[in-house]
Amino acid sequence: LPGADCQERLVGASPGVALRVLRWSPTDSAAAGRRPLVFVAGWGSVFEGWRPLLTTWASRRPIIYIETREKKSAEFDFRPNVADFAMARHADDIAAVLAAIGVAPSSVDWFSSSLGATLLLDGFQRGALDGRASVMLAPNPAFKFPLWARPLLRLPLPRRGDARRE
Repeated sequence: LPGADCQERLVGASPGVALRVLRWSPTDSAAAGRRPLVFVAGWGSVFEGWRPLLTTWASRRPIIYIETREKKSAEFDFRPNVADFAMARHADDIAAVLAAIGVAPSSVDWFSSSLGATLLLDGFQRGALDGRASVMLAPNPAFKFPLWARPLLRLPLPRRGDARRE
């Protein structure tokens, strides 16, 4: 994105699960020194859908964009089932990714939508996540993995060759 350098990685979130993480660092040194914003999008939502907003923000402060485990970018070393998509698993993934990249949850601001907002609420309530401030768009009072999506869990998952796994 203009005015920022980007790093894409697959980061281990739990045993056998790796999530896609995009990190933008502003090229302006003053902006690069600001508090990072962790961005967690909603169910099925990916970076490309948020590009206009992220294009504006990435030059103004560091951004850590984490894609959750229901997205095609996630890698599983096992065949997932519905229990693998419980809200607590999603929230614990985010905490594990931040730990793996050396970012304390209490040091960040958050932006999330839909499923992303719901998993943050779960993580905050259970004490798995923390933060300075959070903007949540349309959190769900309850999120049940849709029945129509269950057959998708049996499909082979694509492997991404362009991201470094850690």
